[in-house]
Amino acid sequence: MLVRLYGQKLGHGSLAVVTRGFEGELRRSGLLKGVYAVDLAASYVDGECPTDGADARHGVYVGPLGSVGQMFEQGHHEHHFVMVTPNSDQLPQALVRQLKGYQEKFSVRWMAPSSWAAGIVRGFLGECWVVTHGVSSEYAPIPGFNEQTRDDYLSGAFRVIHFSTSARQRKGTIELLQAWRLAERIWANGAVLLCVMDYPAKAALEEAIADGNIPNWKDLISSVRIVQRAELDASQMARTLCRAHVVCQPSRGEGFGLIPLQALCCGVPVVATTATGHSEYLLSDWHRVPGVRTVPTGDLAPIDDLPGSRAPSLDPHEIARALGDARADWLQMQSRLLVNAPMWQANWSWQSRLEKFMQALSSP
Repeated sequence: MLVRLYGQKLGHGSLAVVTRGFEGELRRSGLLKGVYAVDLAASYVDGECPTDGADARHGVYVGPLGSVGQMFEQGHHEHHFVMVTPNSDQLPQALVRQLKGYQEKFSVRWMAPSSWAAGIVRGFLGECWVVTHGVSSEYAPIPGFNEQTRDDYLSGAFRVIHFSTSARQRKGTIELLQAWRLAERIWANGAVLLCVMDYPAKAALEEAIADGNIPNWKDLISSVRIVQRAELDASQMARTLCRAHVVCQPSRGEGFGLIPLQALCCGVPVVATTATGHSEYLLSDWHRVPGVRTVPTGDLAPIDDLPGSRAPSLDPHEIARALGDARADWLQMQSRLLVNAPMWQANWSWQSRLEKFMQALSSP
């Protein structure tokens, strides 16, 4: 056993999902010597800090970068692998200085979950591996749910679901709501937009509404629901996705972006940008699977990720067009996507995605 994994254990957010994905494959490959939960560090009593794997040959870090120092403080490894996930064309200056400091003292190799993200990391830190995220086996079509969703569509319903865990602009939530206003005049009879958000994202959206950034918001209230994100495990999340007609993620900045990929594995049509991290799977596969309507993005434009950061620009009219196309073509999209869901699952399972990385960790 050669590896100690450092990551987030609590909850079902993206970092916890990624930690569990890496943990499962390290365990399956016989490489896992221990897991250090950085989000539980504050609860450890002096002298009771976990020691399993502290002397493993490799330390692999996939948790929040604000806690990356715990790997270097709590472990004694020959090699260190750190996942860096940008959401714009910038990385925090203080973080870059900190990471370069570790690189001067230790053997460190950077990882990123998409080719786009790796390109950003290389500009700040040097060589970077692409080690993509994957999808667990729970994300698969659920026949009863998929069939009911089809029946609901034939009865005139159309449910669009959007997820955001960010209080910033990178998820394209404001542009989506602006697009919903544009599209509602044409096809929103029977349509509902469900925005599933954690507390910071929900608060930021409510502030944007109060500031008038979504014109005629009162006209949208009957067809838009803003709800608090629940802590759903993979099975519960798959059921939630399968109840939707479309998962809409018009993101401007994603290190990877798991939700559209999870939806495709469930046989659920997707409306999304192919920019930044989404490009890792949508640009390579979407043209073979007519279950995606893409939202074009424009030139780089300022975004509130970090001072001076930029990301592809986003036009609400393009989102409205893609949603309109998805509603018109939905039966064909779902039918073909259900046939191809096993391909998405096979190509993007954690085992498939991490196979080369596991081989690298086990090599002399």
